[in-house]
Amino acid sequence: MTDLDWKHLKRRPLPEGEHPKTWPAWGIARADRREVVLESLYQYYLYAGHLLGGMHHPRQELEVAISTARKRHEWVKAAPVVLPPTLLEYSVPGKARRFVPPEDDIGPVTLPRVASIALLRSDQQARDPSCCFSSLVVIWFQEEFGDAPSAIKAQIASLDWNARAFDWMP
Repeated sequence: MTDLDWKHLKRRPLPEGEHPKTWPAWGIARADRREVVLESLYQYYLYAGHLLGGMHHPRQELEVAISTARKRHEWVKAAPVVLPPTLLEYSVPGKARRFVPPEDDIGPVTLPRVASIALLRSDQQARDPSCCFSSLVVIWFQEEFGDAPSAIKAQIASLDWNARAFDWMP
């Protein structure tokens, strides 16, 4: 256990009347005016531990991300939503392309480097009037750790929340 000298740590006062629990949350502006906030965000480097040159089909990395999302948010009874990724093309030096590639060959492509798994919450139900909250798990891929790019936020904002979210009560 880490022992910190709590009395002597640096301090910074917040402006009068502000509290960390009342700060504006990371939210998405939606056309239907439903307020959706980020409850949690888990990101990991997609290719950590991979040998150089050992690339898997992007489908395998996507399956790992879906499995991870389900394990992290077991209580959410809606399937994770995967935003369609932009594949990155790369070249393999010294390797000639097959003249007639197999039907399932998509070429040398990969996903962006960072997998992002977000738990989003709305303080409104999606379908069940006996519930007061709804949640949705969304998966996307981006180049760097951190906030979602504006294009990803736009895709999240356009999701059909009522059709996909899971309603719940605390």
